[in-house]
Amino acid sequence: MTPPFVIFALPRSRTAWLAHWLAHVSGARVGHDLAIDANTIDHWLEAVARTYRGTCETGAVEVWPILRRSVPNCRIITIHRPLEDVCASLAAAGYTSPLEDLTRRRAALKRLAEEDGVLSVPFGALVDPKWCAMVQEYALGQPFNWSAWREADEINIQVEYSTRIQRLAERRPALDKLKAELAERLAEHKPFISVGEEPWASVAEDVERMGVSHHAEATEAIAGDYRLDQKTLFDLAAASLWRVFVARVDGVFAGYCCWMKETNLEEAAPPTMNHGPFYASPCFARHRLGVKLLNVSRAVLEAEGYKILRLHHTTRGRGAKAGALYEQLGAVEYQREYIWRVGNDA
Repeated sequence: MTPPFVIFALPRSRTAWLAHWLAHVSGARVGHDLAIDANTIDHWLEAVARTYRGTCETGAVEVWPILRRSVPNCRIITIHRPLEDVCASLAAAGYTSPLEDLTRRRAALKRLAEEDGVLSVPFGALVDPKWCAMVQEYALGQPFNWSAWREADEINIQVEYSTRIQRLAERRPALDKLKAELAERLAEHKPFISVGEEPWASVAEDVERMGVSHHAEATEAIAGDYRLDQKTLFDLAAASLWRVFVARVDGVFAGYCCWMKETNLEEAAPPTMNHGPFYASPCFARHRLGVKLLNVSRAVLEAEGYKILRLHHTTRGRGAKAGALYEQLGAVEYQREYIWRVGNDA
């Protein structure tokens, strides 16, 4: 997948404008202060990793050690504005300045800026197209769009005061819990498990690499040698007939669940998806990735109007127990398959 980005800054550092501009340039969703509406750290991480192209955050910089472990390909940018200017700007806009919080966040910003691979930008440089070009190219990985920047630079984007104050008040209990969870997660690492659909082109090599172990376990040499027909699969994916859902643990590729749209020549069946290769690495067994892959697949495909998901499993390896899992999830056994060898090699 395309790496996401996060821009960390203190309030009143043009983050709302940055989110507007980068959304316009990328043609994708870019968040602003997503942490305010996050119920858990994983909720925020999932938004960063899968839901948004990127986000600009003014109150979440202290999460950066967790972000770097959990979404290791995330591109991070820090914006630095003098604290006295931040406080003055907050006062002019009608906000009070939580000086203790701001001082702590400023220290976290400085520590983060010293990390490898982090782009550090002075607040005053955001009026300079050369610096904005660096921001855009680093965040989005695409050449600077001069005309889009000129257009955005003429727009004054502000967070509406009363809306923000009301939302902060509504979310205060949830934010207090989020801060408590942040302290726990900083003290003791908890793996971030993310499951979602990804483009076949982004994961084809990972699936093929992991598929070697999958094939050996699932067939125990009864079937033929492992060979993934990538050309055909790319063609099917391009036609939206071949789909893949992927599990990642702290960004590491950990499992996959593939689906093939059914073309039924025998009956007038409702929209149906056939289960394809399905595997989770044994080293992540404690996270129950198989169940997560199936549940996320079901939720996405059901929302798209599919009525039947045809599941299958082998009788070898962990596949021999998959039927019980399917039944626990509500599936009903429908069909069995057999290998009948014929010819001289039978």
